Amino acid sequence: MSIPLKNRRAIEHMRDAGQIVAQAFALLGEHIKPGVTLREAPGENKNGVDYRVLHLSFENVGLTPGDQYWLWIDPASFRIQGWRYKLQSNHEGAYLWENYQSFGAVTLPLRRVTEDGKRAIWFDKVRVNSGK
Repeated sequence: MSIPLKNRRAIEHMRDAGQIVAQAFALLGEHIKPGVTLREAPGENKNGVDYRVLHLSFENVGLTPGDQYWLWIDPASFRIQGWRYKLQSNHEGAYLWENYQSFGAVTLPLRRVTEDGKRAIWFDKVRVNSGK
């Protein structure tokens, strides 16, 4: 798959996204196991935004290898704006990711709310330790 980069701003966004992915792999690399699959899925339109979708699945990995996740990627910010999931128990649901805040070089969504707005998961008192 190719991604056309039409201007300097788009190239800078892709470079930033690449650095974020590299940092995530550096932090999580030792935990990534064979059988974890990440693929691009057909895009989805939500509230007039055409999201890119990544499908995350597991094969013989972890305690719930049948769980699957579809991550909605905002094409403008490259941030995950939410995910839809289907657990191996057949429970399905979706959460929107909100309230992104930066902590130094790390930006995190501090609130996740179900699409129907009935349930929320939030993080307060967040602190990022630089390890220094």
